Amino acid sequence: MMDLAVVAVCEPPAEATTTQEQNCLERPLRKPEESIRRVPYRCGDVEYRSNTLADMLNFFASFVVVAQAVMGADILLGCGVACVSTWCCWYFGRELEWSMSQNFLSMAVVFPVTQGIGMGFNRREAALRDFGVLLANVRSVWESLLTWQVKGEHGWRRLAENYEDDESRRAYRQLFHELLEALATYFEVPRVQRARHTVGCCYAGQEEAELVAIARQQRAVVDRGIGRMRRLVQDMKCRGLPGGEVHRLDSYVNAVGVSFERLAALKEYRTPRALRSYARVYIIIMGALYAPDYVAIAGVSAPADVQLTVALVYACMIQVVMGSLFHVMIGLEDPFTGRRRGQPPLKRNLPLWDKELDGVCVPELVEGTRKQLLHIEREANLSWKEALSEMPLGRSEDMRET
Repeated sequence: MMDLAVVAVCEPPAEATTTQEQNCLERPLRKPEESIRRVPYRCGDVEYRSNTLADMLNFFASFVVVAQAVMGADILLGCGVACVSTWCCWYFGRELEWSMSQNFLSMAVVFPVTQGIGMGFNRREAALRDFGVLLANVRSVWESLLTWQVKGEHGWRRLAENYEDDESRRAYRQLFHELLEALATYFEVPRVQRARHTVGCCYAGQEEAELVAIARQQRAVVDRGIGRMRRLVQDMKCRGLPGGEVHRLDSYVNAVGVSFERLAALKEYRTPRALRSYARVYIIIMGALYAPDYVAIAGVSAPADVQLTVALVYACMIQVVMGSLFHVMIGLEDPFTGRRRGQPPLKRNLPLWDKELDGVCVPELVEGTRKQLLHIEREANLSWKEALSEMPLGRSEDMRET
């Protein structure tokens, strides 16, 4: 990561005279390397600057990431089924030895799994895009409230200054704070539509009903927050904001609502359960179906024990590859739950097996937006003439007043 240094945008040079001020736009832009402090690579307490060493560590870390995808009871079960079937075919069914076409494997497993992975990545990209639109429009409404000028009896003043009583100011701060909290809570609800929910065994149907009820409750909180934001915009009109500007803010709030509905659809609907169940079951029983083919691949020139070892290793490799692809697909099913159930949302120092890598971390997104809203409020009284280096960076305390 790079630590960005804040620099003055238009700082006059020392040789500039007072009689003739130099236009800062005539000077070339500052090179990025002059404003960025290079942070050395770290491996524990050891610091280094070698790009080659960093690339090697990235290479070895990739094996660790792959190991996470391999960890799973279904992969171990599939390897067990494949090994037992291959061993039985070796000792009791050598006359069944034949070479099977790999097209059957690609059509029955690879095609549905890769299609599921593609749909999962499309959902993830759509979620990031819609979240950017949602949070940007929330920030625009907040910034408009604090910085737009309206003309009243005492001349031009900021719109927020028309909310003179502390209760009103506390109310609009609480509105935005609770809306961001509700967004983080709704998208962290564990996903439903699992295979056990369809069968309903072991009270799984009750579990799904409870999760659906929680999701609907949290979604209603977000909907109420968007409705309160719309009423806030109408209240701005009562406090002197012109109708054209009110219409613009209404369009911002409408964009928030549309983006949230799209995100809710991505949250609640995903890959069909039948496709996921089919891929999971077929990957496990694939070792039994392909056992004669694994025995045929071992060959006849090597010793018997070597041939059996080769057949067993090849069978396990196929199961690990197919099972890992299926785990990647399942990991992309819900693009928002980038952590396992019961794991703190912003805790990073977790074991490898307790992490999921490809989710959209909603708590971090809304926390970043909360800090932006706080900075906007602190800078609302500053003039636009202030240099960027003189702007207060602010702190990360809560926006809610006590």
